[in-house]
Amino acid sequence: MGSDGDPIGFYVVGPDENHQFRVEDSGATVPILEASGADLELDARAEIFRALLQQYQVEFDEDTFELKTKAIAISDVPKAALRFVNFLIRVQDIAFLSRENAENTFKQEAVRDIKKIIGSSAQIMLNAPVLEQVSDVKADLVIRAEGRQPVGVFLVRSDPRLYEAIMLQGEADYKLHEQCTIIALLEDAESVTKKAFSQALNRLTPLTYRGQEAEAMMRIKRDALGATAFTRH
Repeated sequence: MGSDGDPIGFYVVGPDENHQFRVEDSGATVPILEASGADLELDARAEIFRALLQQYQVEFDEDTFELKTKAIAISDVPKAALRFVNFLIRVQDIAFLSRENAENTFKQEAVRDIKKIIGSSAQIMLNAPVLEQVSDVKADLVIRAEGRQPVGVFLVRSDPRLYEAIMLQGEADYKLHEQCTIIALLEDAESVTKKAFSQALNRLTPLTYRGQEAEAMMRIKRDALGATAFTRH
C-alpha cells in the first residue's frame, strides 16, 4: 500500500537479449504525482526525487515517465522488487510533504518573483514590520520605494495569516492613520475560506499566485513603485 492507502503495482519486464530483467512502474507514478500538485521540477521536491533515485538505484525515463531498475539477473528480482516498492512508497510521500515544506516552496517562489519584478527600484526586507508602531506584526516582505508609502506583502496559506494582514491594514487606516498598502498574496484560491476572502476584499488587496503569477507581480509592482514604473525606459 502507498501513503494514500492505494495498492502499489509494478512490472517485471524481461528477459532481454542478455537474459536480464527490470522492475518498473507503468509510467503513471510521476504524472499522477504532478497532477496532484507535487511538481517534481521545483527545488525542494526535485532534490528529494533525485536523492531517492540515487538511493534506490532507480532510473527515470523523461520521455516515457517510467521508473525502472537497472537490468538484473532473475535471481535478484525478488529483492529488487521489494526495494522498488519501497522506492515507490517514498516517491508518493513527496505528495504529502509537511505543510511547512509546502509553505517554504510557495514562499521561495513568491519571494524570488517579487525580487525579480522590483529589481533595484526599491528596498525589500524579509520578515519585517511594515509599521514601527505595530512591530509585532511582520509581513513576509516589506517594499520601500523612495517617495512611496511602504507595501507589506503577506504570503497567505491560511485564514489566520490573512486576518493578520486585514488587522494591520485596519490599524494603519483607522487607529494610527498611517499610509501603507497591505497585500495578501494567496498561494491559490483554496488557501483561505470564502468568508475570510470576502472580508479581505473589503479591507486590502488580496491576490492569487498560482495560475496568476504575472498578474499578481504586476499589481505588486504598481502598488510599490507607482504607474510611472511601467513607462520608464
